[in-house]
Amino acid sequence: MAALLAAPGIAAELELPRCGERGAMADLLHKSFGERRVAWGLSADGTLVEVFAGPADTFTVLKTQAAGRSCIVDTGYAWHGDVAAQERAGPARRTAR
Repeated sequence: MAALLAAPGIAAELELPRCGERGAMADLLHKSFGERRVAWGLSADGTLVEVFAGPADTFTVLKTQAAGRSCIVDTGYAWHGDVAAQERAGPARRTAR
């Protein structure tokens, strides 16, 4: 995960922490950017990969190890998913596949 600490983007611009406990990182993304989880999946290495997006079209990709440590692996602007629809769907529908 050391390489993940060098991920450029919005978090770096605002000097946010790169890694931390998953719940704390999700709270930080919501409080800082209004971002909520809009997509997730399991990577080939078994870690959880989540995309958080906000109303200003910002997004953050968070990767979480089984022990609960999460790191920001990428951030950006111009997210093209329908964040509003995800919000209306509620948590159960956002995560169901």
